[in-house]
Amino acid sequence: DDSFDTNDAKVACRHLGFGSEGATVLQSSDIPDGSGPIWLDDVGCTGTERKLFECRHRGWGVENCNHNKDVGVGCNGGLRLVGGLTSGRLEVLHNGQWGTVCDDSFDTNDAKVACRHLGFGSEGATVIARSNVTDGSGPIWLDNVDCTGTEKTLFECRH
Repeated sequence: DDSFDTNDAKVACRHLGFGSEGATVLQSSDIPDGSGPIWLDDVGCTGTERKLFECRHRGWGVENCNHNKDVGVGCNGGLRLVGGLTSGRLEVLHNGQWGTVCDDSFDTNDAKVACRHLGFGSEGATVIARSNVTDGSGPIWLDNVDCTGTEKTLFECRH
């Protein structure tokens, strides 16, 4: 889809059961080409819809594109890893700006919740030594994070 934008990504993430905060459009070069029918093209969401099919589109199966224009979305719920797909510096989106999480007392329980929040399982979650992570340049949005390990998102933890 040539015109798939952040509003469309927000609705797609909401439709998939994630929050819309931090929804991003992935470049077609970052995802493998799909196969089979292309069901939606020229999607145009306002950003407030609950389901992707509620958005304006050409019609089911009506398209003028091919799979090299397939779209992908990132639904991170306002949390992301910088430096790797499964490990890296943890960042938080607040008021439209990405910032870091201070590591003063960040422990395995906090890592378990962060991994769960990002859509990974919590089994095997570890804290990476600060010396192995690049420094962030934005504001520090969270400090003294204190999770019990059972929370679903990092934002449910004391901080």
